[in-house]
Amino acid sequence: MKRFLLSVFILFWCWPVLANDVLLENVTFKSQSPPGDWDDNMNCGPTSAVMLASTYLEIDADEDEIKIVIDWLYDNEYIQPQLDAEYYDGNSTSITQIANVLTGKYKLGPVVKKNIGQLSYLQAKLEKDNPVMVAVNVQMDPTKMGHFMVVVGLTEDNVVVHDPGKTQGSFNSYSYATFLASWKTSNYASLVVDTSKVTWHPDGSLVQVIGNAKVYILIDSKTYWIKNEAVFNAHNYDWQKIISISQKEFNCYEYGGEIDWQPYRELFKVDDIYYLMEKQTFDSNGGSVYQFASEASFNSWNISGAVVELSVNQANEQYFSIYANGGPLYIRHGTLLKPTFNVPAYGEGLTFVVDNQGTLRNFESWDLFEQMGYDKLPVTLIGDPELLESIPGFDEMITVDMSKQCQNPGEYGQYSITIDEPEPEVEPEPEVEPEPEVEPEPEVEPEPEVEPEPEVEPEPEVEPEPEVEPEPEVEPEPEVEPEPEVEPEPEVEPEPEVEPEPFEIVCTVSCPSNMKAFIWYGSTGESIGSPAVMQTTKQELCLRGQPWIDFNCACKYPKLWSCFDPTEAEVLCSHNFEIEIPGLIDSVGEGEAWFTEFMCFE
Repeated sequence: MKRFLLSVFILFWCWPVLANDVLLENVTFKSQSPPGDWDDNMNCGPTSAVMLASTYLEIDADEDEIKIVIDWLYDNEYIQPQLDAEYYDGNSTSITQIANVLTGKYKLGPVVKKNIGQLSYLQAKLEKDNPVMVAVNVQMDPTKMGHFMVVVGLTEDNVVVHDPGKTQGSFNSYSYATFLASWKTSNYASLVVDTSKVTWHPDGSLVQVIGNAKVYILIDSKTYWIKNEAVFNAHNYDWQKIISISQKEFNCYEYGGEIDWQPYRELFKVDDIYYLMEKQTFDSNGGSVYQFASEASFNSWNISGAVVELSVNQANEQYFSIYANGGPLYIRHGTLLKPTFNVPAYGEGLTFVVDNQGTLRNFESWDLFEQMGYDKLPVTLIGDPELLESIPGFDEMITVDMSKQCQNPGEYGQYSITIDEPEPEVEPEPEVEPEPEVEPEPEVEPEPEVEPEPEVEPEPEVEPEPEVEPEPEVEPEPEVEPEPEVEPEPEVEPEPEVEPEPFEIVCTVSCPSNMKAFIWYGSTGESIGSPAVMQTTKQELCLRGQPWIDFNCACKYPKLWSCFDPTEAEVLCSHNFEIEIPGLIDSVGEGEAWFTEFMCFE
């Protein structure tokens, strides 16, 4: 009897009790054939991408859309046609390539790749109306080849998927045990367009649209593009404080200009008070002197260089009498602060963000904190005296409604960026063009445009890939020569297909048996396992702006992350790298692997 009860307990413990059944009925199903036929058809990835995209965009999940995606993959050299197969049978794709389809072709974001084998993770995404693409196997059989499906629901006992590998693959159900056994073969790989209703962040935030390497800073509710890595570093911005935002949110902000200058800075100290002198270049006549509100404020700006100690008279002669008073510098904007004491009127354990005014703002809920992307940023602990010295005060709480706004008019804050020529970016040149658009006459002649329909029939022309032959046909006389000319060209084509491989970056982090391995990369990439395996591209890796990954080993017992030690990790990568422990970016907690073969900004 006791043995029976124990078995029941173990069975109950293994399967989490889901709060509610969830089913996304708005996700359109499409099988991966047509296009192509079922023989050698490798379109499960592109088809899954189309099903996801149709959920968020006004597109039809149909054969034509899958062809468009396959053409895009061919054009960007992610895939090549299979030998002896139909052109639109496509070829195998990786989860990273499908992520590139969603961000590069469809401009969706943020797109999140995870290796988390938890049904609760799937449920959290489904409850936000986000279907999840998972890497499983054909017919959910672990002994068969890999296959992509789209999770659209969870019930008390089953996982519900759209399986593009079946003509009748919509809303197919599999037991938890069957699904997890198949999902495990890919180390629980998943891909989701993690949409959020957030369309606003406070001034001073560093933001980046998923899939785009450009980093911007928000000033007065406008985006200013930080032109390159050298400029970013010269301003001492923090790579770990970059927040990934959606294209929708980015479109809410007005473009303010380009930050392309590298400031000249000097640090000095008078009677234990830190100061910063800054001007646009070394040869600039003008400049400003800023006083740090506290030592904690000084540290938060992370400005490199020696601090010269001066007397009052020396400082007055060298700085105060020459340069303008720039005012106080508080804790740097974008910093997350967690007080180690009970804050009056706020309580204990809250995390605040510093806006461009230097003031602290708390959040309506942890869910909102997470939705706005702050859960991925480092948090600084601060004590009572330091906090009071380092901030001018508290600002209003960030609410859900506030996070959904597109505009937040305001004045420049504690540290204004001077842009010499932002106006050329806003030149109303496109307004001159509407005049020819007023002439509808050419548009009245669409009838001849109906004739291009025969041009729609180039599709059969796509199949006869020997479009290369028309070149020798220009010289019909030497008909014998075209044959050798046709042969070398396909021999040249496979060579560039080998070229992308150096940009495919694979890393494995192994830890002792009592620990779990973690890898973090790009903007939201994460791999967890024993070992953790990362497969990514240079483009995705460089979403942080610099070529590095974080890694760690975390204890499994008595609970996960009860202890951690990056020195326990064994790191192997497909490209040359150097290990930094402590890290260059994060000096506490994580290890870093820096790739030495390339730079993100070249």
